[in-house]
Amino acid sequence: MRIAYVGGFRESWHTEVHCADALDALGQTVFRIESSETSWVELARRAERRECDLIFLSARPIRGQRGGGEEIERIRASYVPMVSYHLDIFTGLPRVLDVGLDGWWKADFVFTADGGTSSEFWKRKLVRHHWLCGAIPEDECYRAQRDGDGRFECRVAFVGGARSYHREWQYRADVLSFLERRYGKDFRIFPEDGKRIHGDDLNRLYATAEVVVGDSFCPDFVHGYYWSDRIYQTLGRGGVLVHPEIVGIGQEYDPGLDFETYRFGDYIELGQKIDALLDDPDRAERMRERAIESTRERHTYAQRMAKLLDVVERDYFR
Repeated sequence: MRIAYVGGFRESWHTEVHCADALDALGQTVFRIESSETSWVELARRAERRECDLIFLSARPIRGQRGGGEEIERIRASYVPMVSYHLDIFTGLPRVLDVGLDGWWKADFVFTADGGTSSEFWKRKLVRHHWLCGAIPEDECYRAQRDGDGRFECRVAFVGGARSYHREWQYRADVLSFLERRYGKDFRIFPEDGKRIHGDDLNRLYATAEVVVGDSFCPDFVHGYYWSDRIYQTLGRGGVLVHPEIVGIGQEYDPGLDFETYRFGDYIELGQKIDALLDDPDRAERMRERAIESTRERHTYAQRMAKLLDVVERDYFR
């Protein structure tokens, strides 16, 4: 299949790069098109000339007309399906007001990680939604050597947006304050200098930290079937993770074996789960190795893209 993939491909850590590489590995022919260098008019022309069999859209703005308008109808009339994929949650955040404005929302198949109770919302918005979580590139799913120069040395770590996270999610700041009070200098927040940590450095971080505490935006603490892709990035790189319990997350990994969970707001349980892993390095070691294998078996971008293509082929081409 010839896929015209519109997104950002200049940084190796962009999701579009991981997805495009996975599609390559699955035997597809991928044309990587920078979103800032194309337009809906050009995409319509590609479809009408039969230069591609599928148009794959990221959420990055396409130059020119925001909504696509008549160009999207031209693409549909050419019988070239459009697919979009986004890892964010929309429910409970101001960005929910943008749903439907950009042309990528009008794709024949819209895949996001925002599932569960959002299903009715997608129907009301006439978005042809399919739930598909994030993942990790297969070649980044490995156990690295511990870092030896002190860059990542700590007992307890948090990796990701910290104080400047969504103001709708005060919970993260509260958890970080709890961890700072309980573990003092044994706790560190990464990145410390504001620079993104990726690639082998991220693997080294997770191999060095004894325990990693995770978090994910969860409206009203009850919104199921959404969690950050950080869970795959952490477990696939061998991090020993303690994460809030979210409806559906147990379908991805086995709590108590691949990672630990605790109930939102139960700081006593959170501290107990962390301390138990700190006090039992043999169990933490088993958890690291099992998490890497579980991730490699079920949660790589190649597996996500294979599922996405299965849905498209089943519902459009057959």
